[in-house]
Amino acid sequence: MASLKEVKGRIASVNNTRKITSAMKMVASAKLHKAQAAIESMLPYERRLHHILTDFMSNCTEVTSPFIVKREVKKVAVVVFASNTSLCGGFNANVIRHLVDLLAEYKPLGLENILVFPVGKKVADAVRKLGFRIEGDFQHMADKPSYQEASDLAIAAFEEVVEYIRPGVTEKEVIGYAEGYLRAHGAEDLLILSRGEYPHAFINRPTFRRIEKDDLFVFSVEIAGVYGYWTQIIRPIFLSRGSHREAYEVLCQVKEAIQAGVEKFRPGNLICDVDEAINRVARKYELSKGVWAGHSMGIDLGDGYNIGESNKMEIVPNMILTFHPSLLDKNGEGVLYADTYVSTEGGARCLTDKYRESPYWEDLKELVK
Repeated sequence: MASLKEVKGRIASVNNTRKITSAMKMVASAKLHKAQAAIESMLPYERRLHHILTDFMSNCTEVTSPFIVKREVKKVAVVVFASNTSLCGGFNANVIRHLVDLLAEYKPLGLENILVFPVGKKVADAVRKLGFRIEGDFQHMADKPSYQEASDLAIAAFEEVVEYIRPGVTEKEVIGYAEGYLRAHGAEDLLILSRGEYPHAFINRPTFRRIEKDDLFVFSVEIAGVYGYWTQIIRPIFLSRGSHREAYEVLCQVKEAIQAGVEKFRPGNLICDVDEAINRVARKYELSKGVWAGHSMGIDLGDGYNIGESNKMEIVPNMILTFHPSLLDKNGEGVLYADTYVSTEGGARCLTDKYRESPYWEDLKELVK
């Protein structure tokens, strides 16, 4: 039998544990309310969409589509969400129980015809124990989100779309292809702009203009990733070997200006210090400044302030800026180029530097030497 001292020690231990779990419960409750608010904010959109579809269907006498034809189910995909850790009540257990019931229903199709996409470590482990094959690792989606994920998605879109940019394709077709890719891979919101004509220092909404074989196509992607964080990347795409030599020279000067600004983008400096560093390079090459040199990024596009000489805001750690100075030479030519950076104690870190450069850049580099 335990002594009185041991019993008191156990009581004290339980009370300490209760304090810890109580604090964790408060944190979990706050996160739950935030998730509920996000879901509730989607309800007006859902109601409007339902109204539009209902109105559309009521005015259609007949709809023919291969997607509404009833057919035999031969293969299924199951997407299931849970958490990476415990301490969330019966959430994981309930999800796994419903998953087991659903997979039992489809088991006659054969294991090879049941694709399971688990989001969260707990449900991924359960799927493995059940003997089903996991289609990819999505545990990161259940973790704390980061800007890097939005930036990686923007880079992946560039890698995909650059192969689609070719003579004969319209600007709208390129942007439509990019939007489809980004939406399918989790982008919550996006703004995609382009420029296929002179001058190349400005971007706007795409047109039905067809891309030509000697074009310089400026492609800009601003997206809110799967967690709502915005990022931006702009790259000029040279479509032929040795074309637009003058534009390439200006592009090199623009990149030098960006690098000068990035070196000033560190805690303790001011935003106007960044702007002045960019202006020094512009004056060096006698370039005029079209619009601001960049802007902040965050949960909102732009997030409130621009890079300018009047901005006396102090730079702090984890501040996000997109650099894209619109610099023009004496002939009015310029080329937009942009990357997104985060400030750290050790200096700025680029979030969008994984993208490979445009085709034919190496050829242009040799011509300019």
